[in-house]
Amino acid sequence: MIQIKQDERGVATSLKIDGVELAAYVSEFSLNQKGGEIPELRLTIHEPNIEIELPQGIVIIEREDCPLNSAHDR
Repeated sequence: MIQIKQDERGVATSLKIDGVELAAYVSEFSLNQKGGEIPELRLTIHEPNIEIELPQGIVIIEREDCPLNSAHDR
C-alpha cells in the first residue's frame, strides 16, 4: 500500500510504502497512471547506502546512479 500525506499547503510530509517511511530518503516523487495501465510511482533517492526491500509486485524499471557531488546537490 502507498500512503502519501501532505500538510495544509499541499507539501508532502510523509511517503510510506507498505508501512515503511521513505520521506527522509526521497527528494522527489511522482505517481502517474495512464488509462487501463498499472500505476507508476517514480522515486528519486539520493542516499547511496539505503537498502530497500521491495513489496510484492513492485519492479524497478529504471535506475540511474548519480555522483555524490552532482550539480543537483550543490
